[in-house]
Amino acid sequence: MENNFIATMLINFLNLKISYNEKLNLNVEYTIEFNNFNYLDYDAELTIKVGFDKLHVVKNVASFLESIDNGIEYEFSKNFVFNPLLHDFKQEDRKIFEYLSHIYYADTMKRQVGYHLKGENVIFSGKKVYLKNNMVRYVLENLKDRTFNVKFGSNEYTNVRAEFKNIPFKIELEEKNGDITLGLKKEKKPIKLNCNGDLYLLDNKLYVLDNKGFLCYAMNLMIDADTIKFTGELKENLLKSLPKLLKCKGIELKGELKNRLIESDLKSEIYIDKYKKGIRVDVVFKYGKEKINPLSKHNISPFIIRNYETEVKILDILNQSGFRELNNFYVLEDEGRMYMFLKHVLPVLKSMSEIFLYG
Repeated sequence: MENNFIATMLINFLNLKISYNEKLNLNVEYTIEFNNFNYLDYDAELTIKVGFDKLHVVKNVASFLESIDNGIEYEFSKNFVFNPLLHDFKQEDRKIFEYLSHIYYADTMKRQVGYHLKGENVIFSGKKVYLKNNMVRYVLENLKDRTFNVKFGSNEYTNVRAEFKNIPFKIELEEKNGDITLGLKKEKKPIKLNCNGDLYLLDNKLYVLDNKGFLCYAMNLMIDADTIKFTGELKENLLKSLPKLLKCKGIELKGELKNRLIESDLKSEIYIDKYKKGIRVDVVFKYGKEKINPLSKHNISPFIIRNYETEVKILDILNQSGFRELNNFYVLEDEGRMYMFLKHVLPVLKSMSEIFLYG
């Protein structure tokens, strides 16, 4: 082999490596079209455009993904050919293409071995990718620092941003004429985009809600309602759930309900006294002026925001130490366990509660 030929090949290889390391990032535009509650087995259709100044529709997404993975060219037009040696994507785009590629090959394998459900829609069809709810959320997660387009019905929205937080609205609870009214206060009505009720569009922001959270559930039920009234047993059940409900952001009490709310810190008191041949323990959880005996069956004010985590820790320590419940107090009668409790467990309880010793 001639010297000049070898030298030329080496130079060409070096130039190729230089080109490969200096790839040009393509611009990518995503459009997510929601299916307008047609009750199909997917939430939305994704279409993609790529290019530089001029963007080109990816007319066959499956073929384009194969070109990326196999390092072969993909022709958009006579004036633009995607070349994996020359072109690359930004990090967030690369993640989306890798995700779509994974879905494509997994779907292809399922079809080849016959695992695909009869009648189940294809995921890739020409320029469209049919996305289920979890797939939409993944794509939006990787688009949260940039804009994209949304289509819903006959309307198209450009420069939309994904927001992984609650819609800026309030749920107000108010007592009127003996009933509890729950109202959803919003300046504008958001557009519900899917059947799950966890994707909403408002002011060019696509809000991705926690699909297991109360606010998502409330939005889903109340998107077309101003207020919900709780009467009788429903009211009592709501009041019992009030401490848990008030932990949710965006919940606000109005009027007399707000005045009755107790948000004092927990102050625990443990009273220890003799009981026959054993010891008796009374536990009191204090919130402001309110006192709670955890073993009492008397009604407890539903307007106390309780520190259940600390309460449960204290009661668990007593149960693990061998105490048993007797009426409204705890009893321990085993001599060995009493020694262990007084010697080793009581110092732990002192760090969580005020201790009173009698007898």
